Amino acid sequence: MDGIVTYTNGSITTRHRVYVERLFNLYVPQKELLKIIDSYIRAFSVYQFPIVRNISRNEASIYKHLVNAKSLKRILKNDKDSVLSIYEEYEKTFENEGLFLLQYGLALRSFDENQQAFEKLRVAHDAFPESPHIEHALAQQRIILACMETDETVAMAHFAEAEKVLNRLNSANVSAFDRYPIITLSEGHVKVLDNLGYRKEAKILAKQYHDRISMNKNLKSNYRLSQTVSDLAKFYLTGKWPDRAQSDLVS
Repeated sequence: MDGIVTYTNGSITTRHRVYVERLFNLYVPQKELLKIIDSYIRAFSVYQFPIVRNISRNEASIYKHLVNAKSLKRILKNDKDSVLSIYEEYEKTFENEGLFLLQYGLALRSFDENQQAFEKLRVAHDAFPESPHIEHALAQQRIILACMETDETVAMAHFAEAEKVLNRLNSANVSAFDRYPIITLSEGHVKVLDNLGYRKEAKILAKQYHDRISMNKNLKSNYRLSQTVSDLAKFYLTGKWPDRAQSDLVS
């Protein structure tokens, strides 16, 4: 434990993430955590935007973790009001900070506030139009709205915008993605058609995407690509998605 846990003047400090998270989960009141996170984010508000380009690598790692939707949800025990209060508090301050707005949109999406998520991601794209991650998130949000839409004209308009962006991102082969644009596009396109009642056409489309993705050189080494190929195969054979794949679009 030497170097990981230190006892000084009656206080215990730790460098290890597991211990810190354990302390947060069991002993630090949520109100106290909110104050800490609030103060920490405020400290970063003095930098020029985009913040990560104007601070050190270590500081950038801290900032990214502080505003990350998944991290906040975990630390604040998935409490919707607490998580969104952080973003609401700094929405005006960080109105031109793309990363913050991106994570705000993703947080809203995770709580099924999809129309609000769409608006925040559009603002994020306006603030940081050169970010492929924001472009991908916005396109994905358009597909989510298309899958919820009963008006075919509106649904296909959303999808057409998303398709254009995702095809471009896929052709650009942006290596920073942990999730390929073609995955979002293939799953989303099939689900949009299926949602509109075009089951037969959706099955044919699933086969086409299956064959297209099967040609990807990273298929064998990338679990998510392989999983998508398998899911598409099941859909074009049965007309049904695996239970797990039903929620993949919004993960």
